[in-house]
Amino acid sequence: MNALMEAPRPLASEHLVTLHSPAGEPPHSIDPTLAIFRMQGEGWARGPKLNGTILPPTADWMRIMPGGSFRIDARMLIRTDDQALIY
Repeated sequence: MNALMEAPRPLASEHLVTLHSPAGEPPHSIDPTLAIFRMQGEGWARGPKLNGTILPPTADWMRIMPGGSFRIDARMLIRTDDQALIY
């Protein structure tokens, strides 16, 4: 069996963090295909190796693609419990 016909290998994954970002006001519509959802207040990040607070400015950009699927661009700032900042 050559390399192109090998059975797929299982995907190795590890839970890093659960994110909670409270919803804010209704989304800001830029055009018919783009909306920005802003976070209201502070959220949290909790996991086995990372804990912290999600700080503003944090928002999700949702783009509706030509085929009807969504593309999400999530941007956030996390201050970890040891005061490091993750952008």
